[in-house]
Amino acid sequence: MGPSSSGSLDTFKALKTICVPLLANSRLSPETIPRASSLLSQLSSLLDDILESETTISPSTIEYVFFPLSHILQRNSTSAIPDVIMEKLMSVLAALFEQWWWSCQIEIWEQVLMLSAAIFSGIDTSPDPKGKRKDRDDETKRAAAQCLWAVLRRRERHQATTSSNRTVSDAEERFSTFQSRGRASKLLPILGQTLTSLLETSQSSNRRLQDVSLHIIYLLVTDYLTEEFIPSILPGTVSAMAKVALGQQAGKGWSRGDAVDEALAILQATIVAAVGDEICEAEGALRSVTRLEDLGQVLESNGQPRPVASTGASPFFTPRTSVWLAATASQLHMVINTLPPLLSHPNPVALLSLSRFSFDLLSKTSRTLPDTLPLLLSFLLSLSTNQSPEVAASSHAHLLTLLLPPSTAHFTHLQILSQLTRNNLISLPRLLPSQSDAKVEHLARQVFAACQLSGSVHAVSEGVGMLLGPTGGIEKWGWSLLSVVEFMVPQLFVSTVQPAQALLEGESLEGPTYNFPEVNMKHVSSQSTREALDDMFRALGAAAGTDCLFAVEWFVGVAKQGKTSREVGALWCAGRILEGVCGISMESTDMLGRTVPKGVEKVSRWIAKLIAEFWDEDEDEDEDAAAYNNPSLHMSESDAHLPLEYVKGLNPLVTRFDLNSSHKPTEPPLQSQRILHKVLSLQLLSITAGILRSRFMRLLLRTLYPVLHSLVSQSSYVSSTALAALHYITSATGYASPSNLLLANFDYALDGVARRLDRRQLDPEAAKVLVVLVRLVGKDIVSRAGDVVEACFDRLDEFHGYVSLVEGLIEVLAEVVKVVEADNEASTGPADNDHLNSKAPEDHVESFLEWYQHRNDPIAQDTEDYGPAPREDWGNLVGKGKGKEVDEATVPATDVVNEPPPTPTQALTQQIVSRSIYFLTHPSPLIRARILSLLDTACPILSESALLPSIHAAWPYVLNRLGDSEPYVVSAAASLIASLAENVGEFMTTRVWNDVWPRFRAMLSKLEEADAHSALARRGLGAVGTQSAYSHSHRLYVSILRTMRAVVKGVQVRSDVLWELLIALRRFLHSGAHQELQHCVREVYVTLMKENGDVVWLILSATMGKDVFGVADTTLHSVVFLREQKWNIEANARIILGKM
Repeated sequence: MGPSSSGSLDTFKALKTICVPLLANSRLSPETIPRASSLLSQLSSLLDDILESETTISPSTIEYVFFPLSHILQRNSTSAIPDVIMEKLMSVLAALFEQWWWSCQIEIWEQVLMLSAAIFSGIDTSPDPKGKRKDRDDETKRAAAQCLWAVLRRRERHQATTSSNRTVSDAEERFSTFQSRGRASKLLPILGQTLTSLLETSQSSNRRLQDVSLHIIYLLVTDYLTEEFIPSILPGTVSAMAKVALGQQAGKGWSRGDAVDEALAILQATIVAAVGDEICEAEGALRSVTRLEDLGQVLESNGQPRPVASTGASPFFTPRTSVWLAATASQLHMVINTLPPLLSHPNPVALLSLSRFSFDLLSKTSRTLPDTLPLLLSFLLSLSTNQSPEVAASSHAHLLTLLLPPSTAHFTHLQILSQLTRNNLISLPRLLPSQSDAKVEHLARQVFAACQLSGSVHAVSEGVGMLLGPTGGIEKWGWSLLSVVEFMVPQLFVSTVQPAQALLEGESLEGPTYNFPEVNMKHVSSQSTREALDDMFRALGAAAGTDCLFAVEWFVGVAKQGKTSREVGALWCAGRILEGVCGISMESTDMLGRTVPKGVEKVSRWIAKLIAEFWDEDEDEDEDAAAYNNPSLHMSESDAHLPLEYVKGLNPLVTRFDLNSSHKPTEPPLQSQRILHKVLSLQLLSITAGILRSRFMRLLLRTLYPVLHSLVSQSSYVSSTALAALHYITSATGYASPSNLLLANFDYALDGVARRLDRRQLDPEAAKVLVVLVRLVGKDIVSRAGDVVEACFDRLDEFHGYVSLVEGLIEVLAEVVKVVEADNEASTGPADNDHLNSKAPEDHVESFLEWYQHRNDPIAQDTEDYGPAPREDWGNLVGKGKGKEVDEATVPATDVVNEPPPTPTQALTQQIVSRSIYFLTHPSPLIRARILSLLDTACPILSESALLPSIHAAWPYVLNRLGDSEPYVVSAAASLIASLAENVGEFMTTRVWNDVWPRFRAMLSKLEEADAHSALARRGLGAVGTQSAYSHSHRLYVSILRTMRAVVKGVQVRSDVLWELLIALRRFLHSGAHQELQHCVREVYVTLMKENGDVVWLILSATMGKDVFGVADTTLHSVVFLREQKWNIEANARIILGKM
């Protein structure tokens, strides 16, 4: 028995040191069990090391090792052997059979197989009085299963070549011997009982036991159990494997991916072996009709199955008959119908196994399981759209294999696929209102996957084209679809930019492309489901090609019938299908270069023209809204109190206070549907632009105004969509920016606005559109602004009584002036008044002291006789020859001869100013304020000769606006006066001191009193002004300070006026005032320091509480009354006096 080589000798010695004492302790007792257990552990470890080192053990050595093991089994009953000994014994046998499989006697193989099966099945133990046997623990069962696996499994190619003098043919011959012995009538019942136990342990929570059980089950089904025996084990095996795959054992969640893979492989092998097309046809359960003779045989037998000759089969076998096949197919269908949850399995291994399972059954049971084919095909369709690329590619390849001609049943599969797609579309209207997002997404993904096959399978494209074509019955399923495809405006719409507000406030929208806002479906809550529906309709369009244009025209035709939820849904469907047929997307402009058929371009032009007409419809929205939301028009009086609604969440608690509460109608309000109709119309218009590209420019005459009109909509949802549409159209037509697009097609846009300002078609929003047009184009519009101005004044002459329209047109003119100001390169700077005569600095103190001593003296009466004086205003003496001289003397003379001619922009601005001053007395305060702002903007642009005549004519109205009832009008008037003082100071100096300063002085007193009671006023001792820089009082303060700073520059101010000015403005030097006010008032004081610094020093010092004259000075009165302790002006005074 000894080995021949040195290596085998070492192995033999090592094994001998364990086998000899093990044989001595083969009789198990409480004293020998621990020793035997230890020796078995050592023997198992040694065998594992030998196998890992790939050392070959001779058959004689294996028999030597098996000898003590057999004595343990012979000298002790199996029921008396403890689990720990039996576990290690089975482990040693499993290790031995890794190499003994090649040389053992067939009787030994059979005995070890029966022993392992008995231990695993629990039939080795004696039953108790109740007939119940002791169950071995899981570890013992696992060891017995490992032994079964080592005895039964087929040796692979690499395992055969590693053994000495072994070939692949030897392995196949050896396995065939064992396979024939295992299929004998003696062992078949044992294998059946073992299979029953394996099906139970396959659902164990012990992972290692479950894995080895699944391996052995697959081995038995594929290699050992005969075709006649498979139908007998089919029900139990299919039921158990379905539970393993679904993870229903032990109440846990998902099964492991490997377990699902093994379970589905066993399920597939069992079903194919039991009800496969070939075996059922061979045994007469299924007839094959491929020739005329076959059809004749079927007719002769009247459809009865062929009689199968009895072969004396075992009672364990189940014959395959047509009746049995029908019943079994029904049961299998119910089991397979429980597998759809696996489509959501998180492990790609499980999904791949489901894909292979479906493919194998579709390939091999297409005739025996006809009712299950749609279900299996739906599995592959769903898996072909999986997020895992490997799963999607594998499933897609399986589908192509099934649908292409090499497959014998490809016609059957194509027919099922077509019917499945049609049924899914018909089922969509039923599933959408059920609020079942998972089912809707599953259905949409299946349709999408089916359409994806059209690129390789032409029959799929033809089927989808027929479905969406004239003979597809869209009039039937289309109406039912539109009845449930409802949309709603998002309750919370978050936008990074508000286009209407930004444009109307003068901000620029140039920059990156803006995305289209999402459209929310009423019956769909998840984002993935909505995306699935989008992809489904796009895929339908891509698969059908030009055949789907009939469906697009039908949906657009429905959309033009009104603006309810049905028409909104029709626009959405048409847009998605049109995206698919052209291969473009609103989310990206990268695919705009694709060529499209001419038929699609023709339909796109028709759609663009039709959508542009939506904005030309004249309808009474109030009456339609009232009729639409009136429940009595949609239901009878008895049904008016029984609303149908879907409530998600807890049941609401109804109290007695809620009994009389009225229910709102469940239909969406008409206003929201109008918004959605505009949004989806803009999207569809953008799609047509993406299709036509440069050829879309011919349609800009009709389509440009709807986009601009929506851009100024009060709904941010509509305006954001319009902005995205404008950018999309810009990219589609090849322009670099929306400004370039509008400038190149400015005539089209202006014509669209002009047609909406006509008496026949008056749109109050057209003026806002014109404002947006001017702002979008920017400074490039200067050359074409004359047309805009003429159009505005023509409409002002016609509609001057319509306040809202006048406001909009005045805003357009103001915007034109702003654009001209930005482009003006020859704007004049502020007038330099330093050349005016002023007294020498040394005369300032003397003149001030003289005025200060006599400031309270009564004014002396002038008794000198100057002759006759007129009794009326000089301005009314025109007929006497003096009125003309007075007017000419009032207006300052300018050198018109040497002044250069006005530029075109200045002439345009002068025209706007001269024709706008008449609106200073308009009843609308907003119009008055905008005219004042327009004049304010025009001051830096125009020369004095162009500006002053208009200002002189409007001066009384400007002064009256300082007493306007609206604060923002007063603020605009003050800002205009400040701008005039800064730009034409010489003209304004006398007017400010005589006309404006008294009003400003009274205004400062009123504002001081008003701020004391304002909620925005600053708090604290001596607080001045308001907290916000945007309040009307703050703006007035700034305008007053700007005006005073401009008129005191280079001008010798009268002492009394100077005193009033410095006293009135010193409170803004308080450190508690706003920083902007402190800066402006410091500039006024610094400017006055240059003209009369002594007075400034005196007032500042006295305000801070300093005794500026001293005790010995009796020539002047004390200035203590100027002291104000509540104002902290030291910091600002130090800055002002530091520049003396």
